[in-house]
Amino acid sequence: MSDRTTRRRWRGPLALGFALGLGLVHLRKLLAQGASAVAGPWDQVLAAEHKVVMSLLDRAMDTPPQARLRRKLLLAKIEWGLSKHAYAEETVIYPALRALGGAGEKSLFDDHAEIKILLASLRDRPADHPDWIEDARALKALLETHMAEEEATVFPRLRSALPEAQNLRLTTLLNAQSIRLA
Repeated sequence: MSDRTTRRRWRGPLALGFALGLGLVHLRKLLAQGASAVAGPWDQVLAAEHKVVMSLLDRAMDTPPQARLRRKLLLAKIEWGLSKHAYAEETVIYPALRALGGAGEKSLFDDHAEIKILLASLRDRPADHPDWIEDARALKALLETHMAEEEATVFPRLRSALPEAQNLRLTTLLNAQSIRLA
């Protein structure tokens, strides 16, 4: 059999493999979005992401210190979720707040910076270190305060200040950012 015949024989399977690979990338992105992909409007998407992160953090805090790998894996999920979430807020929601002349988004950015610092501390510290749980508690307290402010004040104020068409646009932009980062 000639080299030319062999190459022809492999063209179909290679093309199929390539196409499947491309399709799997998009499927992975949709699956990685999880609850946020089906939550609905932008404020509900963000609130759903808040709940997922808090659930993961509770699981990490309930994990015994000896289960270092489990803690680190849960922390990696928390970091990824918060990074994706913060990026979407910082590039879609907070600019919309600023456009309305809303004061206070600086404190939201400051919270995000402090959250990132606490995450780095948890990541860099051994998961069985006695201070690990204290850092996790500090992170949880900050997240609870930040998320409560967003869900009770910031999101409702922004949603009610915008016409429905702009709220739909925010949802579309938020979903696009989430898919891009997934």
